[in-house]
This record gives sequence, C-alpha cells and structure tokens, in this order.
Amino acid sequence: MKRVFLLLLTFLLFAPPAARAAETQPITFYLQLVRGNNEDKAPVPEAKPIGAKLSKKLRAVFKWQYFWELKRDSVCLKAGEKTRRRMSSEREVEVERVTAEQTVIRIYRHGRLTLIEKQTAGAQCSVVGGEKDGDESWFIVVRRDQPLPPEKK
Repeated sequence: MKRVFLLLLTFLLFAPPAARAAETQPITFYLQLVRGNNEDKAPVPEAKPIGAKLSKKLRAVFKWQYFWELKRDSVCLKAGEKTRRRMSSEREVEVERVTAEQTVIRIYRHGRLTLIEKQTAGAQCSVVGGEKDGDESWFIVVRRDQPLPPEKK
C-alpha cells in the first residue's frame, strides 16, 4: 500500500509540470502560398517553383503539373496562442495552437472566413485552398518541417 501511495504521489508531483512543459514549448509553423497550374512559366515574376518534397506530395493528389510558391512565412506559437498572416492581397491564414495537441488553421478571403482545418499534434502538413479559376488553383500550406529551397528551373 505504501508503494502505491508513493507511486501516486510521485506521479502527481512530476506529471503536471511535464504536461505544462509540453504546452509551453513553442512550435514553428511554416506557411506557403502556392499556385498550381499547367504552365511551365511562373504566373507572376516573383513566383518560384516549390521544393521537390512538397511538389511530389501535391502532384500525387492534384491535376496540376506545376506548383509555384508566391509567398513564404513562418510563425512560432506556444499552446493558447494564435496569429494571423496576410499571404496575398486577398488571402490570409490564421494559425491557432489551441493546446499542445491541437492546432486550428483558418483561411480568410477578402477578410471573410472561408475554411477551417483542424490539425493534431502528429500532423506534419496541411494543404488548404481552392480553385482560382478553371486553369489554376491556389493553396496555403501550413507545415512543421522547414520548406526546401525552391527547385531550379
């Protein structure tokens, strides 16, 4: 009985600080505004081809042959924090680290909320977006691993 009591006391004394420590550890999220199309020419002069790793993932799911990074940013958040970043003149992304285990991604277009995506702690990447028109689509990628430099063309 004494052992059980000591074990329980040890758990109560040491487990809560460990749980709190996990929640206070900041996590960096990397943000990318990406456009997909079938043109081998950049859609705007500042666009760059995306890295090979992300390109492989997107090509496996979407019909586009080319993916162009229009903007890149990063945010570092602790549990309970959120931030909103403008990715283009019409698109913003809000990343909220609700708890150490859950992140919520909100996409805004012209200031209006258009999409909400929930991500668990184990998720390494979320791709959210929609069609721009029939010839191309846009995506906002929120990932935990730092993007590779753009591919050389």
